[in-house]
Amino acid sequence: MDTNSGSLQLPNIAEPPKSRILSVDILRGIIMIIMALDHTRDFFSNYKGDPLDFQHASIIMFFTRWITHYCAPVFVFLSGTSAFLSLSRGKTKNQASWLLFSRGVWLIILEFTIIRLGWTFNFDYHFEIGKPMISPVIRAIA
Repeated sequence: MDTNSGSLQLPNIAEPPKSRILSVDILRGIIMIIMALDHTRDFFSNYKGDPLDFQHASIIMFFTRWITHYCAPVFVFLSGTSAFLSLSRGKTKNQASWLLFSRGVWLIILEFTIIRLGWTFNFDYHFEIGKPMISPVIRAIA
C-alpha cells in the first residue's frame, strides 16, 4: 500500500511468454521424421543397394535418400533462426550464448557416449587415419 496516496498498487506483472512460431516447429518436425526414416531404412527393409542408383532403386527409395541432402542444411538454418528469434524476444546475448554453448556441449557429450554406443556397440575411441568419423553431423550442429 502506498502511504502517500492511500491506494493499493499492484506489482508489475511480466508479459506472458510469447508463443512459439508453429511453422518453424512443424518444419523441424518434418525434417526429423524424414531423417529418422532415412537412418532406419536399413533396419526395416531388405534393400541393400545404393538408394541413389536409378537402375536398382525404386522411386520412393531414391526420393527418401535424395531429400535428406536438404534436411541437414535446413535443420542447421532453423537452429540459427531459433537463436535469432530468442534474441529478438528479449534474451540477452549472454543468455543466448550460454544456451547455445551448453546445448553444443551436451550434443558432443551425447555423441561420444550414447550415439557412439548405438552405432558401434563399444566405447573404443581409437581413430585410424583414413577411417571416417562416426556421426560428424552432430558435431557440426553443436
